[in-house]
Amino acid sequence: MEDATTRKRHRPRRWGTVIKRKDGDGHIIAYVARYVNPLDKTKKIGKQFKPEYLAQAYEWLDEEHYQVMLHEKGIIQWQPPAERGKGTTDSMMTFEEWTRTYFNKRKEKNGQMRGRTMRRTKLSVGRLMPYFRTMTLREITEDEVAKWRKTAKKEIPSPDGYEKASFMLKRLMNAAVKEGLKAENPCKYSTAKSKPRKEDIRPLDKHEIGILAAAFPEYTRLAVWLSVLVGGLRIGEVCALRLRDVDLDNGLLYVRHSVDRGADDLGPYELCPTKTRNSERVLPIPSALMPMLRNHIERYCPGREPDSMLFKPARGGILPPPTLQAQFRNARRKAGRDDISFHTLRATHATLFMIKGGTLRETMNELGHHDIDVAVGYYQRVVPEHQREVSERLASDYLPMETTEMVEKAIADIDRKIRRLQARRVELETHLGNQTV
Repeated sequence: MEDATTRKRHRPRRWGTVIKRKDGDGHIIAYVARYVNPLDKTKKIGKQFKPEYLAQAYEWLDEEHYQVMLHEKGIIQWQPPAERGKGTTDSMMTFEEWTRTYFNKRKEKNGQMRGRTMRRTKLSVGRLMPYFRTMTLREITEDEVAKWRKTAKKEIPSPDGYEKASFMLKRLMNAAVKEGLKAENPCKYSTAKSKPRKEDIRPLDKHEIGILAAAFPEYTRLAVWLSVLVGGLRIGEVCALRLRDVDLDNGLLYVRHSVDRGADDLGPYELCPTKTRNSERVLPIPSALMPMLRNHIERYCPGREPDSMLFKPARGGILPPPTLQAQFRNARRKAGRDDISFHTLRATHATLFMIKGGTLRETMNELGHHDIDVAVGYYQRVVPEHQREVSERLASDYLPMETTEMVEKAIADIDRKIRRLQARRVELETHLGNQTV
C-alpha cells in the first residue's frame, strides 16, 4: 500500500525543487531542497538533507513556501532561514487573522480536524476571541495575557475549560514565534495540570496487561492485545477494523480508518480517515497472536464478509469508542492502575518495542508517526529497571576485570540471566503441557 510519504514524494510540485546528489558510484548521498529567493530572483535558497530524510526535505519546502506567501501578502518581511529570529519584529496581523491562518495551514498539512477535536478547538478559541480578536500580535504582551487569565478564570465555568483555553493561547503564540511573527511567546505560564503528565505515566508490565485483558468482556478482549502488540493501535483505529483489514495468510494488519462522529461531533459513529495520513499503515501481526485472532473471528464474525466489523456491539453496527473506554475503566481498577487510559496501551507498545530491539525508525513506523520529537518525548517511556539493567550490562561488558569482586559480580549477573531464561522455559513448558492435556 502506498504510504503518505510516497504519495507526497511523487505528486507534481509547483513550488521549489528537491534534487539528488550522488557519489561517483551513483549512490545518493544527499537531497538538496531549494527555491528562488523572493528578494533576488537570480539567487536560490537551499538546504541539504541526508539520504534518509527525503520527507523532511519536502516538509521544509512547504514551510518555506508558507513564509514566502506571507511575505508576498505583506504580512511579514521575508528573511533567509539563517537570519530568522535575529531582531524579529512582532507582526501587525490581528489575533483573529492569525488564528484563521494557523488553522488553515494545519488543515492543508493534516487534513480536516475530526468532529470531537474540532468541537473542542472551536470552544477553546471561542473563549479567547472576545478579548484578543482585534488585537495585533504585537499588542498581545505578557501583561495582556495576564489580564485575560485573571478575567477568564472567573468567567469560564469549568477549571478544565479555563486550562484548555490557556493551552490554546500558548499554542497559538508559540506557533506565531516559529513563523517569525513574534519575537517571543508572551504566555509564560505552565499549562501542566496537577495530575501526572501522560508522558510520565509508567507503562504497563506483563502482569498488569494480563489482568487488564482478563477483565475485558470476551468479545472485546482482543482489542487490548492488538493495541499492546500490534502498532499501538488507537482506540478509534481498533473500533474501525474490518475483516478485510486482517490478512491471516500473511500475518498483516491494515490500518485504513478510524471511528468518529460527524464534523460537529454529532450523529452516529462512522468510519472516517485516520488521524493523519501517516497513521495509515501496514503492521505485522505476531505469530503468537494469530491463534487468538483466528478464534475471535470464528466466534464473533459469522459470515466472514470482508466489510464485517472485527469488533461488533451487541446491537450490531460499529463499536463506539466510549463503550471500549467504559470497559477499560472497569478493567484498570482491577489492575490497580487508575492512572492509565486506553492510550497508555499505545505508549506501552512503543516503549516495549524499543526495549526488545526495535529501532527508532521502526517504532515510528509502528505508531504511524513522522515526528521524532513526539515519538521519543511522548510515547517512549522510561522503564527504570530496564535502564539500570542496560547500565549494569554496559559497565560489565566494558570495564576491565581488575578485581576478584568485579569478576564475581559479572558471573553473578550471568547466573541471574540463566535463571531467568530457565524460569521462562519452565513457564512455557508448563503452559504447553496444560494445552495438550
